[in-house]
Amino acid sequence: MNKIKNIILNNFITEYDSSKYEFTNEMNQLVNSITILGGFPTIIDKINSENGTVYIKCNSDFSSGSAELINVSSELKAEYEKIRP
Repeated sequence: MNKIKNIILNNFITEYDSSKYEFTNEMNQLVNSITILGGFPTIIDKINSENGTVYIKCNSDFSSGSAELINVSSELKAEYEKIRP
């Protein structure tokens, strides 16, 4: 599986940008869970080609969260909404 280039984690205390910070194991586990269960694997290449971002709002210990696509075309957002569980 390809890797999403731009991911932001927001735990309501700090915002972590994947291009600026190295994620901890807990952060990586959360990102992997959300991207796989959230339906992102089928559109990763499209997200990256549009330089889009997966924005994840999570709790302070990075054990759960929810994601949305930002900075992508309306077509890609619509495609994601169709495949989103």
